[in-house]
Amino acid sequence: MDAQEIRALLGKSIFERAQKYRKRILQSSCTTNEDGVRHLTALVQGSGPDCYYTQVWLRENGSFVSASCDCPYNQNGDGTYCKHIGALLLQDAEKNPPAPEKKPESIPGVQRGVAGLSTEPRKDSYSAGLDMLFGRKWRGEEPETDYEAQLLLKRYQREDAQPQPQNAAQRTGFALLEPELTPHNGRIWLRLRVSDGIGGRQYLVKSIPQFLDAIERGESVSYGKSLAFVHRWDAFAPDAQQLLRLLRRQVSARQAFEAEGTVRSGWEKGPAGGLPLTGEGLDALVELYAAEGVVGGYTLKEGLPVISLKVERRKGGVQLSCTPALSGVQGLDYAYLLGESTLWRMQREECRRVLPVLDTFGGRSLFFTSADAAAFRPGKRVRHSILGTGTVLELDEAKQAWLIRFDGLPTPRRISFRARLTPCPEQKGDPPS
Repeated sequence: MDAQEIRALLGKSIFERAQKYRKRILQSSCTTNEDGVRHLTALVQGSGPDCYYTQVWLRENGSFVSASCDCPYNQNGDGTYCKHIGALLLQDAEKNPPAPEKKPESIPGVQRGVAGLSTEPRKDSYSAGLDMLFGRKWRGEEPETDYEAQLLLKRYQREDAQPQPQNAAQRTGFALLEPELTPHNGRIWLRLRVSDGIGGRQYLVKSIPQFLDAIERGESVSYGKSLAFVHRWDAFAPDAQQLLRLLRRQVSARQAFEAEGTVRSGWEKGPAGGLPLTGEGLDALVELYAAEGVVGGYTLKEGLPVISLKVERRKGGVQLSCTPALSGVQGLDYAYLLGESTLWRMQREECRRVLPVLDTFGGRSLFFTSADAAAFRPGKRVRHSILGTGTVLELDEAKQAWLIRFDGLPTPRRISFRARLTPCPEQKGDPPS
């Protein structure tokens, strides 16, 4: 995206604020998915002490896909695009400017004007295609205007949008569904990919509730050039039908919560196309794919994982590292630990005490001094990898964060307990902690 496209996306006022917030990006990273979509993440400092986690998804050609920010304005994608998202887009536009468009005369074989062109009709397929779309004006002295071309395109789009007659001879049992599990904010979200079962491309379902409604109504849905079919129940393979039944129960449960006004917090703040799973739904999904040993992109294993604990002596203390990195979630009858590519299933009662410990220390590295300075009580001097050294003012248990006055900043900053801090010597004149 360039600056003009970002301005059109954000609006004039938000765009102007976003330009000022580019200097507030504390750290950023970029990863590329298998489908070529780039995933940008950044920590953007707000107008106060809070820092906001901002995400942007862009296609290979730089076009916009989606964005979210956990600030109050955007609310993880539920609100309007904010200045933090704009700042991240502007930073990426500066690092990855769009390639300049080629001028027609720079393309081999293209000649400006009509001088020297033969008036005899060309007999190749390219000529026939131009005649079909634009008549014969392309050969004359008066070129087709952009306005006329746009009207022609809109007419073809309207004709293409007309409902097509359903093909009664459509195959049955060919459509496959692949679940994809995504941990987000302490909850497991399920995304769905659909394919035609003959080795073709998998397409992400943008909305699972709308997907289920299309099946119930027997609608024809197109996902791209290579996949479009009438969503009848018999179009899906038997295992896909079992997954559809499970998803219908999950969506019905969610709709019941919405009708009662008791929608669970965070259900609308997940990854694009995702559906949050209840504990019962997660248990049912894992059981459905237990025989295959793979569920939602994770290898399924039973029992506790093997934990590696490494203790190293360092100057002033010891460094403790625990691998692999794990995150824990609760089902109805089972508890789960998620690694990078493995999902461990355990009886909930058997791991009630050990699960919080593994969730807390898995994949983390802790430094302990002889004085146990890692506790970081108020008054302690600490060092942040980006913001430098500072003094802990208070612990905010409700927001799970420290309030720290950094030496190089005019106002205190709230830093999450998840951030990695290291102790540093106290300055002369500091009160004893």
